[in-house]
Amino acid sequence: MERAKQAWRWLDPRVTPRMILLAALFAFLVYAWPGFIGWDSRDHILQARAFSFSDGHPPAVPLLVRICEIFITGPAGVLLVQAITLLVGLNMIFKRRFSPRVAALCAAGVFLWPPISGAQGLIAKDGLMAGSLVIAIGLMLDERPSRHRLALLFVFFASLMRWNALAATFPPMLLLFRWSPTLRGWRRYAIALAMWFGVTAAAYGTNEMLTTTHEHLWYWGHAYLDICGTLEHLGPRPDEELNEIFDGVPLLYHDNIWQRMHAIYSPVDHYHLMRDAGRMFDIPANDEQRAALLRAWKRVVLAHPVEYLAYRWENFQRVIQRHRPNTWTSVYVWFNVIAAPETIPELQHDAGPSRIQARLIEASIWISLTVIYWILPYFVLSFVLLPFCTKRVLEVSLLLSAIGYQLQWFFLAAAPDVRYSQWMELCVTVVAVLLAPRALSVIRRR
Repeated sequence: MERAKQAWRWLDPRVTPRMILLAALFAFLVYAWPGFIGWDSRDHILQARAFSFSDGHPPAVPLLVRICEIFITGPAGVLLVQAITLLVGLNMIFKRRFSPRVAALCAAGVFLWPPISGAQGLIAKDGLMAGSLVIAIGLMLDERPSRHRLALLFVFFASLMRWNALAATFPPMLLLFRWSPTLRGWRRYAIALAMWFGVTAAAYGTNEMLTTTHEHLWYWGHAYLDICGTLEHLGPRPDEELNEIFDGVPLLYHDNIWQRMHAIYSPVDHYHLMRDAGRMFDIPANDEQRAALLRAWKRVVLAHPVEYLAYRWENFQRVIQRHRPNTWTSVYVWFNVIAAPETIPELQHDAGPSRIQARLIEASIWISLTVIYWILPYFVLSFVLLPFCTKRVLEVSLLLSAIGYQLQWFFLAAAPDVRYSQWMELCVTVVAVLLAPRALSVIRRR
């Protein structure tokens, strides 16, 4: 550990930890300012300005956008929140193990690591969850009870940002949270579990209270994909059977149903089933159609669990990039919604890259096609590192959080977006840095 603290003695002593962190933030903002925009970003901004929040995304996200737009119109305010919280949280974690300057260098390095910064530049709920959760973890490493109670606010904020944040927040809360330093054994775990449950329930309740419009997203998203994916693995089915199953569902064709479905089916996402020109379904328009779709889902999915799991495995392989992609960028680098110029007047936001940003974006795209961005090695490493961390509660909590959050996409992933894996990659990268001094010490002894 002493060697790790002295590892960067060559650095000019006048360079303070704060200067290192500010330099990392400046470099990131040169690359990403005022923030990259996707379809989710568009929804957040439009809902924020209309002060009308749907449950298609956690309503707390557009509420945060609305607050940020009090000071800066557009995505820049949210970008600052995402960037600063993540950088500060990483520094808090590394300061528990390293000297302040080494901690700042490690925090800056992880923060600027391409798969991390590449996703953090996108205005989306993933980066907002990551930033607040690393601060919560940093606070829970402190011995003072007041810091642990403050951490509850950041866990609450992280839980507000993503509906599925509970898989990421559970291990750190259970293993790191202490209501009082005197608590030991099962009592400490019981209180930590109760606090996690309370914070998670409060976040869900708050988002429900903020919701003004219900989109019934599951019905026109996962339900259609689950049914068609399961039917794809079941093989050809007669029209009589499928018409009975889809009775009351807004099905556009009633002949050659399985053949039509097979011709357009892809386990990647659900949009081809209910949005594209060759779609099979319309979005359910009322409670009767949604009830009919739920009946169809139960008849197909619950009755054929093996085929359902086979289709979910097809989807999950794309999420973890089991077969490494090498033809399309894995980084978000668009200052406006890609291939949707109509959103420019809609958002009242028209940004383009500066000359230096254009160069950085070119480099970012090139890096995104290299092994650095390949998700599968990070996922495998999250399991490989666990045996080396059995007596290190921080590392164990991070790895279990990474594994739990990634595994839930087996059932929840609607598309193979690389941002879904950002939290897992972040946790694995942090653990690798924390273990690096120990690994170097072993190598030197040999």
